[in-house]
Amino acid sequence: MEQRKYNRILNTSLPDKNLTHFTSCSNLQAEKEGLLEFFYTYDYITAHSQFGDNVWYVLSFLTLAALLFVSVKYLRNRLATRYRDLIVILFLTVAFLGGVQWNDYNRTKSDVEATSRMAQFLNSLSMDLDVPVQKIRTNSTYLKQGMLVDVQGTFYAVTFNADFTSFQYERTHLLNRDVKIVDKED
Repeated sequence: MEQRKYNRILNTSLPDKNLTHFTSCSNLQAEKEGLLEFFYTYDYITAHSQFGDNVWYVLSFLTLAALLFVSVKYLRNRLATRYRDLIVILFLTVAFLGGVQWNDYNRTKSDVEATSRMAQFLNSLSMDLDVPVQKIRTNSTYLKQGMLVDVQGTFYAVTFNADFTSFQYERTHLLNRDVKIVDKED
C-alpha cells in the first residue's frame, strides 16, 4: 500500500499526455504566466552579494564637490543670493544621498550576512550529499523554511530549526518541471 501511494505521487509529477500544450509552451510564455520556477546556482548566490553601487558613490562625491565649490563662491561674494540658494539645494541633495547610502549600506550588510549563511548551508549540504557545491541549486537566495534544493536533478525540501542552525532535507517531487537556472553569467 505504501509503495503504491509513493508511485501514485511520483506519477502525478510526471507530464501527462493531456498536458502537451503546457509542456510545449516556451520558457518566455511560462515566465510571463508565473509558471517558471527559478533556481539559483552557488556562483550566483556568492557573486550576488558583491555588486557595488559605484554610481551612488560617484554622484555623492560630485555633489559634495559642487557644494564645496558653491560654498567658496558664496563666502567670496556674500551679496549674491543665487549662491545661497544653490548651497541650500546642494545641502539637501547631500543629505538625501547620505540617507540613501546609509540604507544601501544596511541592506548590503544584511545581504552579505544572508549570503554567508546560504553559502555555509550549501557547503554543508554538499558535504552531506557528497556532491560538488557547484551542482546544487536552490529556489531562494536566502535561507527560508520549505525552500527547494536541486541536486543534479533530484529535488529536496529543506526545513530548518527556529534559529536556522540546523536543517533537515527530504526528497520531494515537483509538479512543474519547467525551471530556469540563474547563474553568475546571467
